[in-house]
Amino acid sequence: MMNKVTGNIILVHKGALGDFLLAWPNFLSIRSCFSKADLYWHGRDEFFPWLKALDIYKVDSLTARALDSLYSRPEWPGRLKGRTVFWFGLDRITVPYVHPDLFYLKGIDHYLPRHVRKAYATALQAFGIPFRHDWHEAWNKLFEGSTGKQQLVLIFPGSGNPQKNWPLKNYIWIYDQLKKRRHDVSIVLGPAEKHLELDRPDINPVYCFAVEQLQRLIIQSRLCLGNDSGPMHLASMHRVPGLVLFGPTSLVRWRPSGLKSVKSREACAPCSIKARIECPEAKCMSAVKKEQVLAILSKMLDKQKKPASLS
Repeated sequence: MMNKVTGNIILVHKGALGDFLLAWPNFLSIRSCFSKADLYWHGRDEFFPWLKALDIYKVDSLTARALDSLYSRPEWPGRLKGRTVFWFGLDRITVPYVHPDLFYLKGIDHYLPRHVRKAYATALQAFGIPFRHDWHEAWNKLFEGSTGKQQLVLIFPGSGNPQKNWPLKNYIWIYDQLKKRRHDVSIVLGPAEKHLELDRPDINPVYCFAVEQLQRLIIQSRLCLGNDSGPMHLASMHRVPGLVLFGPTSLVRWRPSGLKSVKSREACAPCSIKARIECPEAKCMSAVKKEQVLAILSKMLDKQKKPASLS
């Protein structure tokens, strides 16, 4: 339907890291379908290296302002004339403007419980854009990391929403248990967690504020543990084993590909059917038993070849 497009195409995505990574396979699909077109990006600058590798360029400042004006502009900006815009969102159309060159894609389908990545892919296929099912292989070919033996276990206690977080004291307990078993463990704190007080002088957390640093750290790890969050999705992209803890968010919609998961057994979980967490207290996350998490982690680590220093 749209394979005749040869002019400029603009991809817009304003979401956080995890949302971006779930959309990336669809960026790849658009790039593959329109191999002769010029593709541009409007979104967070820190994610651009993962698009530059697909021969996608940043929009200029005037075009960026024209795109942002669509939130309230009554007419199609002249700057966007002759350009096709794919705007990736979640469950709400935040740009009310209607134009034949603007395609708003929603990752959340309220009528059909399916993964965000698949929801985007289904929307693109309706436009005649085939989905690249080999996206995982493509990612690792473009952004392959070290192939050496990795020993580090990473714990990510935060996320973009505190309601998604397992109690910090539980993560510290897991840290202590793994240390007792002589595993090399680090607690990683990002911009959303820099305020956290570990209250343990013997724990030196790793502060990671740039996605490039985060990517290098994950590639160097053997296992990751965390909430439904961007770092766990990045671990999934690099095929690093991990365990993700789910409470208020839907496992069906947000599960990182290839990672193990623990879902809260609270009757109210998940509560974010509409992609918004509205519960005043995340009791579902507190209900996840630390002993259960440790048991799963132990099995995962036992299946891996132990580092030479522990043999």
